Amino acid sequence: MIHTLTARVRTVLQDAVARGRRDRGFALVSAMLVALLLSGAIFLMTATAGRATVTATATSNFTISGQLADVAVQDATYQVNEGNLAALPTSPGTARVAATDKDGDGVKDWSWWVDAPTTVAGRMQTVIHAEGHYRGTTRRATAKAQSLIVGGFTATSGQQITYELSPYSAFGHTVLARDTTLTDGINVDTTSGQPFLSGNIGVLGTAPTITTSTGATVNNPITYMLYGANTASLPLTPATRVPAGLQLDAKFVTENADWCSGKYGTVDNGETWVASKHGGILVANGNAGCYKSMVFDVPTTISGSGAFNAFVTGTVTISASISASTDPVSPSGLNIYAGGNQVSFNLAAATESTVTVQNTFIYAPTAACTTDTGTSGVHRSSTVGFDFTGSLACASVNVAGKLTGTTPVGALGGDNDSVTAAQGGTVLDQNTYNARVWYLVDYDQPSGSRDG
Repeated sequence: MIHTLTARVRTVLQDAVARGRRDRGFALVSAMLVALLLSGAIFLMTATAGRATVTATATSNFTISGQLADVAVQDATYQVNEGNLAALPTSPGTARVAATDKDGDGVKDWSWWVDAPTTVAGRMQTVIHAEGHYRGTTRRATAKAQSLIVGGFTATSGQQITYELSPYSAFGHTVLARDTTLTDGINVDTTSGQPFLSGNIGVLGTAPTITTSTGATVNNPITYMLYGANTASLPLTPATRVPAGLQLDAKFVTENADWCSGKYGTVDNGETWVASKHGGILVANGNAGCYKSMVFDVPTTISGSGAFNAFVTGTVTISASISASTDPVSPSGLNIYAGGNQVSFNLAAATESTVTVQNTFIYAPTAACTTDTGTSGVHRSSTVGFDFTGSLACASVNVAGKLTGTTPVGALGGDNDSVTAAQGGTVLDQNTYNARVWYLVDYDQPSGSRDG
């Protein structure tokens, strides 16, 4: 009996794997399929003396139907990664079903459907509802899936795929970097348990160092997003582990900055944009500017609605507050795409007791993003607070203050890019990033009841 059961299970899984092989598609999907197959590992139960045959049979039916529910999730993950979201079944009545009926009971081996995909905080997401059927036993599984918008990719000898992450998807993280060090600022009372960090913390390399200056323990409402094989084993919780490796795309900044300045010319003859020279105002409304560097030396307002998109080939220095509309219906925001090696929140030069930066999203693939105090290696000011809302997607981040994630405002690198130059006319109308990688966030193991 055990030999027969083993052969049957092997046949089911071999067929499932064969169906999963395609001539095209992302390597990410293969990684997901392996993980899901492992989640449905076969547990054979050796019948002891006196155990009724019907009990062993019911147990095997229960196990195999659970494995088939896993196979349905695998198929659903493959299909959403194919990109034709409009063709996905969105109700039980339109469910996609297996082509096979191994047990010959008239019910196909598995089926699945998804909730209609929605976009939340810059991420498209859905829920997969799957069922496995075997000899009258049905088991159900659900899996929440989210997607990232990516561009090109590279592959390593270890079969790790690393995708270039769009700014649009990067800005769904409060912080995203290979090396991250975060602590509270003087504007946060961590001794009473006040959190200083919220949102998604994206990990591309080493485990972030997150501490309080007082040594107090606080419950920061964060979720770690661990990308690629190198981060999968990091002991961080709560965490979502994504098989695909990611990297920030430096060419997005340099190539678009060159194109922008070449077509429309740069403000201030290609020199530094200085807030005090422009009345501390940037007009959003989808406008764009191309600069050698930017300095926010006086409080600056992002007026209008939507985003101002700034391409900066050099450094960015912020020593004064940046205010924006936080109206959820009509927000304004500042998106900075920086190609230099430094984004400095220069608290040493601040004249305010707290530098408050609102709805500011920084994509700086080669830069160290830091709060600076005037003393080398010291990033926490003892006199000036720092309150940041937005996103820091940088090569490295070393910041002390309060950091809050929020929904991106008019970020580039989405499905449709079109912004207007500050001098008039369209700068970008490109789909630089035209692919989505879907991954599983929460996977509930198959549930159900045995027959017999």
